[in-house]
Amino acid sequence: MKILIPFTGGINSTYAMYKWLTETDHEIYAKYGYDTWLSQEKTDLEVERINLSVAWLRENCRDFHFEIRDFSDEYVQDMQPIRPGFAKGLWDQGKVIRRYKGTRQWADEVGAEAVVLGLSLENTSHDCGFAIHRAEIEQTGFDIYLSSLDFDPCPSGSDFNWDEIAARMTGRFEQ
Repeated sequence: MKILIPFTGGINSTYAMYKWLTETDHEIYAKYGYDTWLSQEKTDLEVERINLSVAWLRENCRDFHFEIRDFSDEYVQDMQPIRPGFAKGLWDQGKVIRRYKGTRQWADEVGAEAVVLGLSLENTSHDCGFAIHRAEIEQTGFDIYLSSLDFDPCPSGSDFNWDEIAARMTGRFEQ
């Protein structure tokens, strides 16, 4: 099975990569999308960090497909509450939606049958990203796996229940 893992090199996506590379024999496609609003210096540092992580995973786990690229959608700031119903604490949905649209596009390009997202219980982007923008990926019909839910696909559509999912998720400490 072809699996796409959007890879940032952070704790959660690195855990997802490690887990799927060491515990499955699926064909793994990892893609890193750099954020075009970052300075060139920050982008260069990010890419250097990502390449070190990729080299370590290849050396210590197994080989996989990897590509660095930008997101095709233009960034447009969209400040929204960090969670539905919260009045304080805004999060820029404009940064997050590009990642979900990019993931959908990348999955189509590689012919992925599933997408693995590196999300943990205390990852803010889960609340303000996945719970809101998961439909971008769900519309493809791919199974979506969250690294902190082991190897069970995440419920989708009307079966999605944030409270039930959060109760089953592991955190960064456990990862």
